[in-house]
Amino acid sequence: MRDEHIAQYEDDPLHWKHVLEALFIKAVEKAGFTPVLPVANGSDLIQASIIDQLVNSEMMLCDLSTHNPNVFFELGVRTSLNLPVALVRDSEDVAIPFDVSAINTYSYDPSLRLWNGDQQTGALADHIRIAHERSRNVNQLWRYFGIEKTAEAPVASDDPTSARLEVIEHMLMSQTAVLKETRELAFSAVRPQSKSRSSDPGAQVSDPKLILARRRQRLGRLGAALANLDGVPAPSIAKNAAGNLSLAFETSSSTNSDHDELVMRASELAPKYDLELVGGRVRAGHFVLDFADARARRDSDLI
Repeated sequence: MRDEHIAQYEDDPLHWKHVLEALFIKAVEKAGFTPVLPVANGSDLIQASIIDQLVNSEMMLCDLSTHNPNVFFELGVRTSLNLPVALVRDSEDVAIPFDVSAINTYSYDPSLRLWNGDQQTGALADHIRIAHERSRNVNQLWRYFGIEKTAEAPVASDDPTSARLEVIEHMLMSQTAVLKETRELAFSAVRPQSKSRSSDPGAQVSDPKLILARRRQRLGRLGAALANLDGVPAPSIAKNAAGNLSLAFETSSSTNSDHDELVMRASELAPKYDLELVGGRVRAGHFVLDFADARARRDSDLI
């Protein structure tokens, strides 16, 4: 633990070890999983060991408290492989980065008081189980931000030095590929802007795949904003027959009127993301909100 965080947790330098033993391990077992601790055995390279665990574990419990850079790197590896995660943070951590705010994050009491230990363990176990069931063995961020390309898992060597080089080489190659793809998309998608067209940067994009990816990103951010409302579950993104993108919220209701407040908030927030709410309906256990791309409509009006 960093020195600046020790005072935050009752001057306990072993706070995270106590959280692991008193809460996380018990909750993981109660949820029906076998805990795999983030440690290396013998002479194993710890980075290679952890990468191997990230690749091969069925589920990952990720604690975002104190915004530890190593934790976010490991979350990034897991996300790049499109594998499910369950996010948690302690109640002392008042905010989490926007990029992961779309995923439901369980908040636990870091004091680890004995009188609420069983309740916390049960609640965290339920969070892990629900996250696993709803993930359908894929990473939740993929649904919100329209990610389409999966990274390949690195193969670790038995030799520590070779393993280090393999990890570094894999990271460099991955970054180079992403930069190359982004540059190619940018050159192919941007075209000269005529005087009669909008000055909106989004109007310059002509590549259909890039347009759809950006539209899914905007819809994902809208879904994250709506999911922050009380009682609103995190939605998934779908494409309807009319070509519009939709947000699907799990519901037990069978009538549209039960979702009036959600419709009103969606209608208010949609313009902030260049989207327009065009309809809502209950279908197959979900309340579905359909959105049109307001940016594309503006462009068509100018042609």
